[in-house]
Amino acid sequence: MDDKIIYRDTLRKRKNRKEKTSSLYEARVTKQREKTCEKKVTETTEEQETRLSRDRERKCKKLATETDKQHEEHLKHCQMNP
Repeated sequence: MDDKIIYRDTLRKRKNRKEKTSSLYEARVTKQREKTCEKKVTETTEEQETRLSRDRERKCKKLATETDKQHEEHLKHCQMNP
């Protein structure tokens, strides 16, 4: 068992997992939200229409492929968070 090769990527991922904290996560998510907001503000109407239609298609596809159990969970979640 000691003869296993541990790849550099594996070590890097393990180290990253150990160093993750909720504050780092919140900082990253906040930064992503800001970038997304800025991107939406600067997009043209054509880009906006493209993005919205792509989002609609993605949502329809997701709803069409979800199972009954997933659908029930989705409805339960929607009722809890109006």
